[in-house]
Amino acid sequence: MTLEAESKFPVDDFSEITSTLRHNGTLVTPWHFEHNQVFDLPQGDLRSRGYLLRLRNALDTTLTLKRPPAHHARIPGVKQLEELECTIHDSTTMTSILHALGYREILQYEKFRSQWRVNECTVCLDLLCFGTFVEIEGTGSDILATATRVGLDPQTATSANYHDLFHEHLAKRNLPLTNSFVFSRQERTALCRKLGIDTP
Repeated sequence: MTLEAESKFPVDDFSEITSTLRHNGTLVTPWHFEHNQVFDLPQGDLRSRGYLLRLRNALDTTLTLKRPPAHHARIPGVKQLEELECTIHDSTTMTSILHALGYREILQYEKFRSQWRVNECTVCLDLLCFGTFVEIEGTGSDILATATRVGLDPQTATSANYHDLFHEHLAKRNLPLTNSFVFSRQERTALCRKLGIDTP
């Protein structure tokens, strides 16, 4: 089990940081579409313990379990979780297995992502239906240093996950809370065309 540390930074668009990344980083994975399913037991056992069980369909399919680490030094704006992940070759069968074990899908979310490498950190450009974000993964100190290098303000770093950020987005606009956040078919098609990728 590995310890994952990450921070998210809300941005207006990707034009400036993309230019910076071209000069200071290496493109690892070009733009692609991700569809995520989050599972829990009916009584919310995993969420109540701070666990996340996620099935992600992207360039490959992965099953991921995240949980709070037993011991860690807290860094403001940085989320730290222990992570177990494996590649799945049949997401439909995996979903059936989870259902047979009593797990239920509690939410879905989608994003378009591209990944860059800067020093020891992975810098992800994430486009969601409610906003644009830069996510930096690495060690706590490296994350904030990398943020500065690519022109982000470390003071804007948040340790919130996308589900919580989506709820903040809805609350600010006095909109009813919903769990899932996905693109409409029209939005997905238009963004695929804009980013130059195949429509999923």
